[in-house]
Amino acid sequence: MTSTRTGRRGRPRGTRNTSSILKQALDEKHAVTDQNGKRLRRTALELLLEQLRNKAIGGSQPAFRLMELLLHADGAATVAAGYLVVPQKLTLEEWIKREAAKRKAKEAHPAPA
Repeated sequence: MTSTRTGRRGRPRGTRNTSSILKQALDEKHAVTDQNGKRLRRTALELLLEQLRNKAIGGSQPAFRLMELLLHADGAATVAAGYLVVPQKLTLEEWIKREAAKRKAKEAHPAPA
């Protein structure tokens, strides 16, 4: 006696899930020509990110927010804010004096080997 299963649930065998379809679509290579006329092969993901970057640079707030979101989600970059403290500008003579003093101090107290 053979029984047939008619009430199967779930994804049928052999079908792919959304993430694998998306990954395949983004990994597809496309031929593009750069500004110098050189032919390049780039993935769809690279091309999409380049377009998003260009829109963000052009002033599109939604594109900028999406770029920030992608950067933070990946953990690749952190935008830090703060102050840059720059020492006063020295004349050449002042710089030479300071460097000579540093060199003398180093020679007087050599680092342990």
